[in-house]
Amino acid sequence: MNTNLLRTITPNEIETYHRDGVLMLPGMFDKDWIELLNKGLDANIEAPTRRSRIWYKDTSGRSMFYDHTAWQNIDEYKKFIFNSPAAQICGQLMKSTIVNFFLIQYLFGLLEPSSKLPGIKMNLIGQLKVMMLVQFGCL
Repeated sequence: MNTNLLRTITPNEIETYHRDGVLMLPGMFDKDWIELLNKGLDANIEAPTRRSRIWYKDTSGRSMFYDHTAWQNIDEYKKFIFNSPAAQICGQLMKSTIVNFFLIQYLFGLLEPSSKLPGIKMNLIGQLKVMMLVQFGCL
């Protein structure tokens, strides 16, 4: 599992993030991280906390699953949060040396824009069957 960046974040990507507030960065995590997160997701869906919610679900099975503090009880999530390059990526994008973790959300099968999910850009969900949003912030 990579603990450092697999590639450099370009000045153009940083500019895009600051302009749009969202950015897709492919190729930042090796397959071992993806497999670990899939295992964590399976555990989370199998045993969601009492705080879990499905915020949106349509007749095609597309949904948004939210479980606010599940990461505290799922080893795979904790390993990703504390050992992956995610915080380093966010720090570079936000130009900050301090990064705070907020939450993890999953979008399942959202292959077209939805007015129920404002702020999610089509170019992100248009190519993915499952997208994980890891929200970080800085001081």
